[in-house]
Amino acid sequence: MLLNPHRFAISGSSDPNWGSVTLLLKGIGTNGSTSIIDSSYARAITPQGNAQISTARSKFGTSSIRFDGSGDALTTAMVSDFAFGSGDFTVEGWYWLDNRDGDPYLFSTINSDGTIRMAIQAMSGGNLRLYTAVSAGVGAVFG
Repeated sequence: MLLNPHRFAISGSSDPNWGSVTLLLKGIGTNGSTSIIDSSYARAITPQGNAQISTARSKFGTSSIRFDGSGDALTTAMVSDFAFGSGDFTVEGWYWLDNRDGDPYLFSTINSDGTIRMAIQAMSGGNLRLYTAVSAGVGAVFG
């Protein structure tokens, strides 16, 4: 899977919601690099498995973030910005899936006990599924 969200100009004039961006992963870098940069707040992003920059495919620019489907992920510390509450929020990105084996998660937030708080999952039929944990042990699935 390749991940390359919109390549924004750092400017509030082009996007009225720019001031609300809490994580921006442009996927810019040299082929094979594991240095993944958060362009919004310079949060530390830690690649897991073989997650890395790739120049094989991109939506914008010349590179993207590649996941080979075998234990790859990007992690960062949980901060209050990622605690989706009852207000509006947007999760946005461009994804290219070579296959959907195992119904991979495109995005997830995880509680400290390892349970999923919210996830977007690519289903084998081509649909996306949104999963949200309403409370401990109780969840809702849409999609």
